[in-house]
Amino acid sequence: MRALNHSAYYGWLMLRPSVRLGVLVCLVLSIWTQRNNVMAGLSEPERPIGSVVARVDDAAQQTFLDRVKEFAETKAFAIRISQTNPDGKHFLVQMWREDVNIVAVNPFEDAQEFRINFYQTGTQSVPAEVISELVNELRRSLAAIEGVTLLEKRR
Repeated sequence: MRALNHSAYYGWLMLRPSVRLGVLVCLVLSIWTQRNNVMAGLSEPERPIGSVVARVDDAAQQTFLDRVKEFAETKAFAIRISQTNPDGKHFLVQMWREDVNIVAVNPFEDAQEFRINFYQTGTQSVPAEVISELVNELRRSLAAIEGVTLLEKRR
């Protein structure tokens, strides 16, 4: 056990002085940050400012995803769609722009239920009219798809 401690100590001494100084500075900053509670992160969970829940039949899933892409393009959102499960039924859809982020996901046992939540980007409040317009436009677009049933609307 003693030889191990000595080799660690000698390994530390073998490091260049600038590296030792860098490690010590990082250690001191880490301790100072924790001591002063300067930690990144939200103080409370972020809650959606708008929400839609849709039931999507298996046969309508591709049309649903295509319609969400069209919505993103017409409303100037960047979009990313990724599979969250190799079964080809579970997806994560992320849309974002300067004022609003939208996340659509169906991670549940019942892959037909998509929850679509709207969040504000940053600290600037988004006017209620903007959110209402986005939610209503998305609802109209999705309601026109055969095999899609809208279950709930909040805000």
